[in-house]
Amino acid sequence: MGSAISGHLAEALQYLKAALTLLDAHDAPAHIGAHVDLGICHLKEHLETESVLLDGTDWSSRTSLPLRN
Repeated sequence: MGSAISGHLAEALQYLKAALTLLDAHDAPAHIGAHVDLGICHLKEHLETESVLLDGTDWSSRTSLPLRN
């Protein structure tokens, strides 16, 4: 099951990166891009550590993930 989830996360990561590119190209408000960028960071972290959390853990309190400038 883990590899199927990782595959879906990798696909989602590609969509988020494309969305971020579109947001940047159209000068979208920075806070929108920051939310997308945070999602990208979360997905990358899950894919790198293979620690996919399915229990609804709230990641919003994490401050260690960088946001783009």
